[in-house]
Amino acid sequence: MNRRLLARQMAAQVDGLTVELAAAALEAMLDSISQCLAQGGSVRLSRFGTFSLRHRPARQTYHPRTKAPIYIPAANVPHFVPSPELGRAPKSESAGSV
Repeated sequence: MNRRLLARQMAAQVDGLTVELAAAALEAMLDSISQCLAQGGSVRLSRFGTFSLRHRPARQTYHPRTKAPIYIPAANVPHFVPSPELGRAPKSESAGSV
């Protein structure tokens, strides 16, 4: 499912909500999550999951073709942990969605 389909589904579930308003609400939610993570915070959505940052340490690896060493700097990367309720969703519901 992509953003457009998600906005359509949101609009279908709420009376009076247009697809355009649903898309704007979805964008606002995603922007808010991104801003919170950029400030080093985390976002916990009950019955869905938690978005947070994880520290990935610096490391050295090798270029597969030339075998030259490559330094990869440390980074904070987004991480999502699903809630137990989301994990217990019936498998038949999630099997059809992409």
